[in-house]
Amino acid sequence: ETTGEIDYKQALRGVKIPWWAGYTGGAAKVALRKAYKHLRQNNSCSTNELFRAAFKDSTRESLPRGEWKRNALPLLTWLPGVSVNSTAKRYSFDHDRIIPAEDRVSEGLPAWEDLRADVRERTSHVSSQTAIRTAHSLLSEHGRVRGEVLREECFNAHPGAHTDSVVWWVEEGRDVLASLPGVEPPVIPGEEWVCGDLQAPNASTDAEISSVEAAE
Repeated sequence: ETTGEIDYKQALRGVKIPWWAGYTGGAAKVALRKAYKHLRQNNSCSTNELFRAAFKDSTRESLPRGEWKRNALPLLTWLPGVSVNSTAKRYSFDHDRIIPAEDRVSEGLPAWEDLRADVRERTSHVSSQTAIRTAHSLLSEHGRVRGEVLREECFNAHPGAHTDSVVWWVEEGRDVLASLPGVEPPVIPGEEWVCGDLQAPNASTDAEISSVEAAE
């Protein structure tokens, strides 16, 4: 039985992430959060059910199911309340175990900086992550910003390995930004993104968002 605090980052350090997470690491973590939430709500799910839940309404619809089952789903077993019956190929959730707050769940999913990746994958993801943090900072400062402004300004400052702003926005930017605290994506495409009650950016992100502040 799970008791006390769990050092999620240490537990997940070095865990193998599927190849597609090297290109869209943030989106992979969003998918895992969706799978975990679905399992908590339904108590027991097959791997196929979790796959469908993780990528429902996702912009990436062709992720390899085999890679997901072998490399991504096992990460769920590191989170509180989750167990797996390998024979029946079903995951279960035990509500009697300690359940962390949502921010602890997000913290528990592996940070890309803690994983072993080659230089190309690391550079691509860090650049994209910086662009997303820049968008988050811009949105939290102004409260309401149109999607194309977030897409163009933040991508142009940190393009990374993506081919253009539209590709970055569709494959990773908008999904990850929508999952961040206080962010409300538009219900109707083209309308403004809204950011509500947020804490000020911490010191570790100051350098990453300085380009936006300088531009203003």
